[in-house]
Amino acid sequence: MGQRHPLATEGAWVELRDVDELRAGDQMDIQGAMDDEESVNRRAVQMYNGLITALVMSWSLPLPIPSQAPDTPQSAGSLRLMGIKDYAALKRLVAPAVEVVFPADPEPKTAEALETAKADPGSPTGDADAS
Repeated sequence: MGQRHPLATEGAWVELRDVDELRAGDQMDIQGAMDDEESVNRRAVQMYNGLITALVMSWSLPLPIPSQAPDTPQSAGSLRLMGIKDYAALKRLVAPAVEVVFPADPEPKTAEALETAKADPGSPTGDADAS
């Protein structure tokens, strides 16, 4: 279920999907839209635009929702027409999804989870001595 958030423009709002609703296909689309040849700044723009495209369900802006824009779903066409302050607010709102789509540490976070993974012979963290 989405949640409504205010944007910078008075009275403007955006409804975002819950980050936990993102699927592997969303991750693939966002990561796939990022060009390895681009500068770090350009890749950051591509990342945020991909997150926004995946998470925005509706908004009060007089622009097409990015995923429903006439060009491709990964297009930033309507985002380019947003006010800078609204775009900045939207980037802050989707920032928590960065850790979900681009996990920094694939290792289990707790000692118990790590022990469970090590006990699983199919786990990449399985006990090296067991081989």
